[in-house]
Amino acid sequence: MNSLKKKYKQNVKKPQKSILGILQLLSMNKRHTPLAEWGRMYVDFDVASSILDIGFGGGENLKVASKLAPKAKLFGIDYSVASVQIATKKNRKLVNNGRLTLTEGSVEQMPYENDSFDLVTAYETIYFWNIEKGFKEVYRVLKEDGTFAIINEAKSEVGMEEHIEAIGFRVYTEEEIRETLTRIGFREITAHSHENGNWLTVTAKK
Repeated sequence: MNSLKKKYKQNVKKPQKSILGILQLLSMNKRHTPLAEWGRMYVDFDVASSILDIGFGGGENLKVASKLAPKAKLFGIDYSVASVQIATKKNRKLVNNGRLTLTEGSVEQMPYENDSFDLVTAYETIYFWNIEKGFKEVYRVLKEDGTFAIINEAKSEVGMEEHIEAIGFRVYTEEEIRETLTRIGFREITAHSHENGNWLTVTAKK
């Protein structure tokens, strides 16, 4: 893998304020769309009055959420400054009218009150988490009976070795996700696998 391609791939983990980082974010918005559309089939957006998207990247999923839950207040947190900038630009109207608030920060220490959200989503992002710490924070900020939805493009590291080496991440199996959610206190844990054998959506209730 040449150095330029490797640098581009590395911007998957934490997009930088650079040409490669911006290109990666714009690419994310497009290439993750089929996965996101499939995963959302298992999530009830219309009943949520407050939604948090963690690791929102280029901001496409927040834009879609605004349409699926037209009365909900929307929030997003991402540890990439570039993500905040690109997602703000993409969702300028939502930000300007006060319906969407975007924050730079870590899933391990989120600046939200306990019991704040009806729905928390995580698209293609838990690969970069310490899921024990991250899931605990999600549990804290969810309202009672709130839903946590995890939507992943990969559920095994098999065949992902080159990407893992270049980017630096971990693919958590369905069993690892279930066990961690259960240990923290989540209930009604449900997993759905796509017919392609790779995509995974897991939902859980607080």
